[in-house]
Amino acid sequence: MTNPFSNVKDAVLMSKTALDAAVSSLIPKSQIGTAPGDVVVLDANGRLPAIDGSRLTNLAAPHGILPVLTIELGHSAQANGGRGIDMGNWYQIDFRVGVGASNGFQYTANADGTITIPSGVYVVTGSAKILAPATDTYQLPAQMAFAVGQNYAFPGIYQYAVQQYPDAPVGSASISDVLGSLRVSGVQSWGSNPLWMGFAKVLGSQNQTPLALQGYMSIVKVG
Repeated sequence: MTNPFSNVKDAVLMSKTALDAAVSSLIPKSQIGTAPGDVVVLDANGRLPAIDGSRLTNLAAPHGILPVLTIELGHSAQANGGRGIDMGNWYQIDFRVGVGASNGFQYTANADGTITIPSGVYVVTGSAKILAPATDTYQLPAQMAFAVGQNYAFPGIYQYAVQQYPDAPVGSASISDVLGSLRVSGVQSWGSNPLWMGFAKVLGSQNQTPLALQGYMSIVKVG
């Protein structure tokens, strides 16, 4: 039995072919191509021709190329047993030690251990173990404050710093090794003033042993 729709299908295909030919005839062959200003024409399978991706402009930047600076906390080359520069009641992480910059992160390391960065919006993120290098008595949770900021000295103020404060203590213990963990995440708009990073000097009540940190912190430029 003859398919009653076969003639209709053939007619549609013929009409499409004729339409494609008519449209193609309106575009001069000299204008067909993939160079700037050319008219891009689909191939017989309805696909775009291969093009040089380097010619594409105004594309959104992929997330993988955000500039980032990462510093190791507890690096053996940091002063005071890996804690950093002793600032009296806190330790300043020395940005001249254990730092890695990726994806074109711009910064200048200063002689005092701070850095200078371009004005912009930055995300600070990272985590670290809170360590007691030797047995001593500490409040729990560990009363470790951490901050990254500028314009004001540690711990700074919230308008110019990313800060992490501990919960109120609920007890104490004689302990060594890991007391807990520190997690930091925050966004800040910074100018070109020197940027510091550091944590509170927390001493044991028996032997005055200061706590230390071991981990990584990253500063990501997002705007």
